[in-house]
Amino acid sequence: MERSGPLAFLQLVGAWTLAVVFPFLHATGRETPFYIAHGATGMRLVVFVVVATLLPPLVAFCAYLLLRRLLGQVVAGRALTATLAGLIALIALPLVARGPLGSPLGAAIVAVLTSAGAFAILVGSAVARRTLALCAAVAPLALLQFLAFSPARELLSARSGGDTTRQVGAVSEKPPATPGRSPPTVVLVVFDELPVHALEDGRGGIDRSRFPAFHGLARVATWYRFASSPGSDTYVAVPALVTGLPPDPDRAPVAASYPSSLFTRLRGSYRLFAEEPETVMCALPECERSGQSRGGLQQLLIDSAIVVANLISPPGLRDRLPRVDQTYQDFLDTAGGSEAAAAEAGRDDEGRLQMKVLNRRGGQALGRPVSAFRAALQALPRVARERPLFAFLHIELPHVPWQYFPDLGRYRAEPLGMIGILGDRWGTNQSQIDQERPRFLFQTGAADAGLGAIVARLRALGLWDRSLVVVTADHGSAFTPGRGRRTPTSDNFAEIAGVPLFVKWPRQKRGRVENGPASTLDIPPTVLAVAGLKADGLAGSDLRRGIPRRTRLTLTPLKGKKVSLSFATFMRQRAALAHAWRRFANGGWERVSTAIAPPALKAAAAAGQARRADALGLRILSLRWRRIGRTPPSPPDRRELRRAQAARRTGAAVVLNVEVEHGPARLRWIGVVAGNRLIGAAPVYEWLGRRFASITSFGAPVSTRQLRNLSFVVR
Repeated sequence: MERSGPLAFLQLVGAWTLAVVFPFLHATGRETPFYIAHGATGMRLVVFVVVATLLPPLVAFCAYLLLRRLLGQVVAGRALTATLAGLIALIALPLVARGPLGSPLGAAIVAVLTSAGAFAILVGSAVARRTLALCAAVAPLALLQFLAFSPARELLSARSGGDTTRQVGAVSEKPPATPGRSPPTVVLVVFDELPVHALEDGRGGIDRSRFPAFHGLARVATWYRFASSPGSDTYVAVPALVTGLPPDPDRAPVAASYPSSLFTRLRGSYRLFAEEPETVMCALPECERSGQSRGGLQQLLIDSAIVVANLISPPGLRDRLPRVDQTYQDFLDTAGGSEAAAAEAGRDDEGRLQMKVLNRRGGQALGRPVSAFRAALQALPRVARERPLFAFLHIELPHVPWQYFPDLGRYRAEPLGMIGILGDRWGTNQSQIDQERPRFLFQTGAADAGLGAIVARLRALGLWDRSLVVVTADHGSAFTPGRGRRTPTSDNFAEIAGVPLFVKWPRQKRGRVENGPASTLDIPPTVLAVAGLKADGLAGSDLRRGIPRRTRLTLTPLKGKKVSLSFATFMRQRAALAHAWRRFANGGWERVSTAIAPPALKAAAAAGQARRADALGLRILSLRWRRIGRTPPSPPDRRELRRAQAARRTGAAVVLNVEVEHGPARLRWIGVVAGNRLIGAAPVYEWLGRRFASITSFGAPVSTRQLRNLSFVVR
């Protein structure tokens, strides 16, 4: 079967485009955050999509030419036809419906039969081969649609890496000259996915035992207790708090879409520094950065391959792939499977929630959010005498995946470990959702540690006292059964909209609390006013002049409908949240797990009904106590701790097994008991035939800065 070189190449391009390129570009063209998270904007984006379209067919074509030279036309032609048939099978796989053919075995059968049929047709029909070559015309059409008509087109004007493209329509102003005075340094810190009620202690204040940095900030700054965000997603909320304009989900979160922002208005009189892990709102050449990589080409290729695998796989196989519905990058780090999908429905019929033991590894990397944050702190410049500093720090904490302890120590939970959730939507089982709250609170403690590091850095640079420091979050996160974490409804509005907003004015020494309807939209006009610049045409108001009157609040999601709620209803929801979360508040970190341990487990421990592990048929394979935090305990705590450790060495600490019914779900809990005191508890999950548990200690007399984690495996 003689085949010309150009025909073979066009066939490969056509089959590759139909099987992989077109579905990939169609899906990611609407998900611009995927490319922003990887730093693929501007010419990098163009080069990536062009290379991804042409390089694999070119490599396959070169292999075909090499085979033809070494083994002859017949062998090379058959190998080429087999490759084309395999690509055609990939086109058919996503069409397999749920049911028997959606299982891995059914998908394999479909793939084999489709490949065999396509092979036979291509071998015997010249018309089929020429038709496949004509499909190569889809490649330039797919590229044109992606680069010119999809939402991703807005990324072409965004700065990437060392690009020095200036923002279109950039406006810069200089403050009016005031003898003897210069504009203050401005530091804007934005946490990610942090609802303000998680910081509260149940009495209307900030929980000092768990969040000392936020508590310390509240003592010297103005806390706008009922502040809200107008956006429920980073990609609409961050542009709003940088520009002062209402969220617009039709705009990409890049500078080209927002020609006027704090960066463009302050550029003439301020030195600019920006740490933007998820947006590109500062594309000015003078905007300094930490230089922290967003993952690079290798990470983009890995994540793109995972996206393609999810697109072309039938449901039965897709459920076994790393999930791509919870973050926009590092999918291998947030993998999940079919058991997680079953948990979303509130069921654990086979007891196979895929959750490995939370295992802290001393040599493990910090993780991108913490490493990027630390790099930004180190790169934070000193104020030049002739120009003050405007620093924008977006910190991806406590955003999922939840994998940090309050001391910024990292553990791994593979898969993601967020049981009871599929994508962004919680299931209906409240007990499963409650099991995730401690992990969320731990990571919120990590955010507090980050804030403490920022304050310490500003003090070390001599900037703290005379600076305007604004600390907020882009949006919150909901824990409402049957609802999305960031999908606003009238039920979870306050969970998502309610965000912390602290403003430390220059030389402010004493904190105060404001209860009005402040908004993150008020940040840009406030910053501009303090800098001595005009703030015309913005949706918010200067908070120095008081909180504007807002009778209704609106949340805008990245996808879906806007939700509006009266401010009075918002305040009532906030009060209800404070009451509901009160059982998680106060008492330091050792009491976090107490809130979720079932009453039957606590009662059995109090009554002294514990049994030894071997009596239950359980075998402890490993038992490790791990320390978090470096602050030594007080002398009384140390004596109590020695007694507890001695009890464990003599066998007084035993394992208690309790099975608890939660509706259709049946959960087994393991408890560790010293004497008649329950000092640790956790649910047990099965994975690959083994049961795993991670026990967080509580009730044991340890310092509030010494959260101890007991990890073991039972079978």
